[in-house]
Amino acid sequence: MAAIHGYLCADGYVVSHKQGSRHKYYRMALRNTEIVLLKDFAFRFKNVFGILPKISPRIDRAYAQRKHVYLWLVKRFGSFHSYKWRFPELFRSRKLKSAWLRAVFDCESWVSCKKASDRHIGLEMVNRRGVLKIKKLLSEFKIRAKFKVRNKRGLYRLNIFGKQNIEIFSHKIGFLHPKKHAKLEEAIASYVDFRWHFPEKRMELKKFILTKLAGKSGKISSRRIRVCSCFRNNLKKLRSRLKTCFGVDSKVSKESVNGLGNTFFELSINKKSDVQKLALLAKS
Repeated sequence: MAAIHGYLCADGYVVSHKQGSRHKYYRMALRNTEIVLLKDFAFRFKNVFGILPKISPRIDRAYAQRKHVYLWLVKRFGSFHSYKWRFPELFRSRKLKSAWLRAVFDCESWVSCKKASDRHIGLEMVNRRGVLKIKKLLSEFKIRAKFKVRNKRGLYRLNIFGKQNIEIFSHKIGFLHPKKHAKLEEAIASYVDFRWHFPEKRMELKKFILTKLAGKSGKISSRRIRVCSCFRNNLKKLRSRLKTCFGVDSKVSKESVNGLGNTFFELSINKKSDVQKLALLAKS
């Protein structure tokens, strides 16, 4: 039911309408051109209500017509109108929230993947209160989303940036939409892995350590050695290997922030004899 509700809020409708003076019809439908989503909606709808929605010949919607289902939905959840829908608080568990979010993002979002430039998941809707609620629900999964108002178009946008946020989204919510799923996997794969993988063999490990100490310049300073990383665990492992492989002591700093607002950590070797020892080893 959580997924059905998400579908109906995002790309669906729940309406009643008169045809002529006597006949009145009640219709629930999902409008979408992705057959995978239409079939999923139909499958779930049948599981809940015992009615299998029809998929239109043009493959642009899945719909069902039943008065009692319409009345139950409206009484239980209120309006499904684009401006008026609300997230039902009865969907309390993380599993139900994930199912609801998945359906909404499958219908209303996009995935951008421009390597080393722009990788994000975006969502845009006219329902300000609804979009802010989605932002809050994402935060419960530890997914940070940026909220943006587009006044000229009367739209409200959420953008999910950063590898960690996108990976959590993939694991906890994900896409059923095949093209969006593939694009999301592409976006995650395009990130550089900033976690260091230390070799197990001793000689290879020593070369790896000296390479990290040399940095981009390819030379180890004979005065002071500093190594930075956005992951503190990288430096903690490096500190441990320096001690076991070379008998060298080092310190790992607390979190710092650079001019661009990015956090980083620093490993430093200050003892002159240790610095000179490593510089000589690197040369040889």
